[in-house]
Amino acid sequence: ELESKRLQDEKEKLMRGHLILRLEKRNSLKELQGEREEIEEAKRKAEAAKRQSLLQLEKKKGELDKDARELRNEKDSLEQNFMEKEKESLRKMKMLERYRRILDEEKKKIDLEMERVAETTSKRP
Repeated sequence: ELESKRLQDEKEKLMRGHLILRLEKRNSLKELQGEREEIEEAKRKAEAAKRQSLLQLEKKKGELDKDARELRNEKDSLEQNFMEKEKESLRKMKMLERYRRILDEEKKKIDLEMERVAETTSKRP
């Protein structure tokens, strides 16, 4: 009878231990599942942030490409205007040179005429 009670007590003790182990195992599994869910949620958030960053970078790249095109167009326009002004300036310089030559020729003619007039005036009595 004493032996039976001792065996019964040991059996209950083992059963309680087994029950405690099962509860601990279940709690551990729940904790692991919770951690796994947290990790998955963190991964989803990281992926969403990454996608958002990529979208922002693509948008910024588009804006920079547009700015670069506008700057190239403005540069081309400025170069074209410069070339046109340079051509006009060269044309005006050629015209001025032509007028200078004409004026020099006219001055020589006037000087020759004045010499001739001076000579004829000095020969008069």
